[in-house]
Amino acid sequence: QFARQYADQVTVVGLGTQDSLDMAEDFVVTHSLTFPALWDPGFDSWRALGVPGQSYVLLVDGQGRELGRWSGGIPEDDVLALV
Repeated sequence: QFARQYADQVTVVGLGTQDSLDMAEDFVVTHSLTFPALWDPGFDSWRALGVPGQSYVLLVDGQGRELGRWSGGIPEDDVLALV
């Protein structure tokens, strides 16, 4: 819902790592995700980005600068205050 509601302000990208590709694809369909979801079965992206686990939010600006990190769901007010 956040990705749809604020599509004009943020770009959301999902990183799937923990299940099979089929399960990840089913998740995208079941939850009607409208943002890109990338598949990384080796957790390489998590290690490179310092993601400790699910659910995790990493906010990066258009120049690649990190603006914030949060465990749990998307903290809408915090994210919107930074964009």
